[in-house]
Amino acid sequence: KLELVRREVIPYQYDALNDAVAGADKSYSVENFIKAGKIAEKIKNGESVPVYPTDKWCYDEKNCPPEAFHGWVFQDSDVYKWIEAVGFSLINHPDEELEKRADELIEIVCAAQLPDGYLDTLFIINDRDAVFTNLKDRHELYCFGHLAEAAVSYYKGTGKRKLLDCALKFADLI
Repeated sequence: KLELVRREVIPYQYDALNDAVAGADKSYSVENFIKAGKIAEKIKNGESVPVYPTDKWCYDEKNCPPEAFHGWVFQDSDVYKWIEAVGFSLINHPDEELEKRADELIEIVCAAQLPDGYLDTLFIINDRDAVFTNLKDRHELYCFGHLAEAAVSYYKGTGKRKLLDCALKFADLI
C-alpha cells in the first residue's frame, strides 16, 4: 500500500493541486501560492496591492476577478497535506524525483510568506487587513496546523529545514 501511495496517489494528487487532472474541478491550490508569492514580493518592495473580499467560502471565476484568490478558504491545507505525505513517504522510501518536486513546491509556498511570518493565501491575496479577524470561519489556524504537520514530516523525511523554519516563523507570529 505504501508503494501504491508513493507511485500513484502522491503523483495524482500533485497533478490535482496543479489543476492538471482532466475533467476534475480546479483546485487553484498551487496557483494561489504563486499569486500570494507575487503579492508578498510587492509588499516587500513597498508597492500597493489590490484588496478583494474575504467573505465567501469559495471563490471562482464567476464571483471574483482572475487576480484574486480562487478556491475554498481552507485550500492551502491540501498543499500542506501533500507535502506531509511526501515527507512520510520519503522516510520509508527515498525518491529523488519526488523530493525534488516537493522542494520546488516548498519554494513556492515559502515565497508566499509575508515578512512578519504570516502565511495564508486567502488573506495575502485578497485583504491583508482582514488577517486574524474571523478565526472561527476562515481557517487560518486550521491551515497553520497542517503547515506545521507538513513541516515536521518533511524535516523527518529529508532533514531539510526550509518549510520547518517557515512554519516556526508563522508560529512565532501567532
